[in-house]
Amino acid sequence: MLYPKGAYVLHMLRMMMREDGKDPDRGFRAMMTDFVSTWAGKSPSTDDFQRTAEKHMTPLMDLAGNHKLDYFFEQWVHNTDVPTLSSTLQLQDLGNGKYRVSGTVSQSTVPAEFHTLVPVYLDFGDDKIQKLGTVSLSGPQTRNVSVDVTLPQKPRKVLINARNDVLTR
Repeated sequence: MLYPKGAYVLHMLRMMMREDGKDPDRGFRAMMTDFVSTWAGKSPSTDDFQRTAEKHMTPLMDLAGNHKLDYFFEQWVHNTDVPTLSSTLQLQDLGNGKYRVSGTVSQSTVPAEFHTLVPVYLDFGDDKIQKLGTVSLSGPQTRNVSVDVTLPQKPRKVLINARNDVLTR
C-alpha cells in the first residue's frame, strides 16, 4: 500500500508544513533539499526520511506531543486506515466585517490513536480559498468549533480539506 499512496503522503506533509506568506512551501522545500543532499548516491530508508522530516517539522505537526512524526508514518506509511472526515460548519454574519464560524468537525473509521490535522478553509468564490486554521482530531472524534474572525468580505462557505490536504474516504 505504501507505493500507491507515497506521493499523497508527501503532499500531506507539504500541506501540514505550509505557512502563510510569500513562500508558503519554504519549509517543505528545505526538508526535501536536506533529504536529497544528505542521501544523494545512498540508499535511504523510510526511517531516514522520517528523521529528516522530524528535523523540519513545525510545532503544529507535533500531534503526539513527543516532537516526533512516529504517529504520522505509522498511520500513513505502515498502516492502511483512512479517515472519513465531515463537518457541520456554518458562517454567521456578526456585522462590521466580523463573522463567526461554528459547528463541528468529525473523524471516523479510524482507531483511537489515529491523529489528524483537519484544515478549515473559507471559500470566497472565483477560486479564492483561504485557510482559516486547523482542527486536531484523535481517533473517532467530533470537536466543536467556534471562532470569530474579521474578514474583508463575506465568504461563500466554510470547507474542510478543500485542498485535499488529508487523504480521506
